[in-house]
Amino acid sequence: MKEERKEFVKKHLTIASQRFGGVINQFDTILVKLNEYVAKRKSEGAATADAEAAIASAKTATDGAKTAIAKVTEVSGTIG
Repeated sequence: MKEERKEFVKKHLTIASQRFGGVINQFDTILVKLNEYVAKRKSEGAATADAEAAIASAKTATDGAKTAIAKVTEVSGTIG
């Protein structure tokens, strides 16, 4: 029974890591597109400081999420 629980937890942690990893990858794609748009607007003379700050903040948050996902993946590998 104890082995079944370990496998259950390991399986679900792996699935959760994969799903969150996919979401983070999609978010990275969105950030790249936003960065391109902001750069275009900046070259046109628009004020983009607030947008650039928001994108930098979002990048920091996604980097933190990637670190957390890596930690969960690492922990799930040590189970059982």
